[in-house]
Amino acid sequence: MRHTSQLPAVTTLLLALFLTTFGCKSNISPDPVVLTSLQGNWKITDITIDPAFVYRGVGITNLTSALPLLGETCLTDAVVTFNANGTIANNLATQASCTNAPFTKQIVNAFFGPTTTYSETANQATLTTGGQTVTGSKVFTATTATFVAKLPTDPSGAAVATTYTVVLTKR
Repeated sequence: MRHTSQLPAVTTLLLALFLTTFGCKSNISPDPVVLTSLQGNWKITDITIDPAFVYRGVGITNLTSALPLLGETCLTDAVVTFNANGTIANNLATQASCTNAPFTKQIVNAFFGPTTTYSETANQATLTTGGQTVTGSKVFTATTATFVAKLPTDPSGAAVATTYTVVLTKR
């Protein structure tokens, strides 16, 4: 009788076990942590409106792109701070680019002015300034907050109900 060696079968089994245990390395990184609060410093990275704001016969929906065309670069330097005590501050008064930026100041201060206070729940934020209270939805990612609210006026202050979408990036 011939004796058959079990060595190749055992070796194959051990090799397969080794490769499945140590041979595969996952390159999948864990999901980033999603932000949960507005508290802290934020850069305004995008502001869009609906309906379009008509300026000199041109309809504008993306204020972030339009303001530089009007000679206003202040928005790129604007930082908004949501303080733990419920107050909001911005740095427009200290930025040279904001000296002659009336549209930017009006838009930023409508939401994030020096007398604005805020409160928030998991999916909403309420901003109060000058006797006006605005509640809007907020959605967080790992680095941004998107706030959507309707104001009774457009960027020029005209009585046109306008939906503003503001994207903030955490600093």
